[in-house]
Amino acid sequence: MKKPIALMLSALVGISCAACTPETGGDGGYTEEEKVIVSAIRTAENGNTYLEVDGQPFAYYGVQSRLDAYMNCEKRPVEDYEQYVRAAAELGASVLTVPIDWNDLEPAQDDYDFRMVAAVLGYANKYDIKVEFCWYSVNMCGDSNSYQVPAYIWEDEETYPKYDSSNKNSFWGYYGYQGYLQPSQALMERETKMINALMDYVYNYDQVNGQKHPLIGIQVYNEPDGFPRWRLSQYSVSLDGQRITEEQAWDAVCTLLDNAGKAFKNSRYSVYTRVNLTTLTEVTEFAQRIYNLEGIDAVGNDPYVSSIGSLRSMLENFNENLPGNFTHIAENKGIYSNTPGLILTAAQCGAGYMIYDLCTPEYFINNTNDPANIDHGILNADLTDREHTEASRRMLNALSAASEAVVLADRENFMVFNTESSYPETAYEDTAQAGSVSVTFSTSVGAVGFAIVYEGYVYLFATDAADVTLSGGSFSAAEYGAFEGGEWVPAGTAGGENGSYSLENGIVCRVQLV
Repeated sequence: MKKPIALMLSALVGISCAACTPETGGDGGYTEEEKVIVSAIRTAENGNTYLEVDGQPFAYYGVQSRLDAYMNCEKRPVEDYEQYVRAAAELGASVLTVPIDWNDLEPAQDDYDFRMVAAVLGYANKYDIKVEFCWYSVNMCGDSNSYQVPAYIWEDEETYPKYDSSNKNSFWGYYGYQGYLQPSQALMERETKMINALMDYVYNYDQVNGQKHPLIGIQVYNEPDGFPRWRLSQYSVSLDGQRITEEQAWDAVCTLLDNAGKAFKNSRYSVYTRVNLTTLTEVTEFAQRIYNLEGIDAVGNDPYVSSIGSLRSMLENFNENLPGNFTHIAENKGIYSNTPGLILTAAQCGAGYMIYDLCTPEYFINNTNDPANIDHGILNADLTDREHTEASRRMLNALSAASEAVVLADRENFMVFNTESSYPETAYEDTAQAGSVSVTFSTSVGAVGFAIVYEGYVYLFATDAADVTLSGGSFSAAEYGAFEGGEWVPAGTAGGENGSYSLENGIVCRVQLV
């Protein structure tokens, strides 16, 4: 195992002034006493590794929304983004991942503009949703692009050299001009300085805006493994007339990831860092290598699969082969109609899950030869529901409501129903056992659900109408409710008693073992 199991990360605090440059701590390196701890990777005594936010177990089940595409491709102001933050909160996402381009924050050298950051943090506070920043800078799906990298860097190849490649300086409407930046010392120093300024700004913003800690993590780059795995062969990447090797490419990727990750972790508002990798079926040597970087706390996967069996197999492999890692699905299509079952499978495996995406930007849909496959949204482009959105909304809300049990319960006490196949059966009945407690779950309308035995209670949920029968003990009446600040807060009485309960309305309830 790499670093200490409980990886302390730090915090946020900010300044209400939108565009002013904050005072910085130089090169970071704040003492632990100077930091505000917002998020940490923890491992419980039972072996569950999870994300902790503000001292509480956090149900990491959210959605991504492409702010970068709305601003770069559709030329929309950041103020238009409020509707997407509101929609993510209404979906029940516990966290919204938001792409942030370096180029937008430093339009000229040492001239910082944090209005976009202020807007996003303000919307997060307004709609009571946490956010992560996807730090889009020198590696976006394996490429360097002019939409992410400031012009003063992109245009100065003497100071910030690029590799040669067959696509160098070609233009793609999604991300601008293309190329591959080398991991030069000058580039890494500039990126570190930018990250220090950004995180000092977030710290100051949070200080004067209620200390709500809206930012809980950083995704460092996006699918950076694309560079050595595909770009080398696709675009004949070379240096001084010689094709660079795959090992040289991995060295470059890891050097840049570690540099940026350490800059985030050393900041006063230092949150946990993660990297998303592409379409893995199992832990690879390079996934282990990236996880072992000092600057990276966790690695996740973008599997893009609708098969529950495939998803479970991959998650179990990550859990087994990366002990101490916070296993998570960093991206998986929101358009999959069995999204509720996919999310529940991840939860039962002790993993987080991020839907990609909230709704696909119309630019992407209108500028491709294959619009059916580019549309990944859990919502339509106009923010209206798809057929499976409501069941997904209920699942997201339920996992947040039952957060402590979801995160901390022994995995063998986390029973899931109607996920044996990738798609739920309309008429379904099954019985599962957790210790002395037996649970029979039945539905005639295709409900997907769970029963979690945790600290003397059984937590029950179904996406649609279902009946649950408990045996192996004596049981109280059921009450609806949710965990808030580590405490269960009841919200009403559910139907049934003495071990027989009717679940409806997609709301979590719990039953005490008496």
